[in-house]
Amino acid sequence: MVVRLVYPEALVVIEDGFVRMFKGKLVEAPLEEVLSYAMGEEAIIPEELKEVARDVLVAIEAMNIGRKRFMTVPNWKKVAA
Repeated sequence: MVVRLVYPEALVVIEDGFVRMFKGKLVEAPLEEVLSYAMGEEAIIPEELKEVARDVLVAIEAMNIGRKRFMTVPNWKKVAA
């Protein structure tokens, strides 16, 4: 799955376990490192990605919540009973 975050002067792409940012130049870091930084842990990532790390975390959490909410198929046999 590919997630894109668009800013007025930048594009962030989350794909294949990496976060890539195009903002005049290309910078990238492992998704795990970006999420660690967003959660307040130590991480070595480019300064540009530090600016959007929290947004990346929120996007990933939203995708996980949506997936749990909409990918659950009810057992209609139990509902009808």
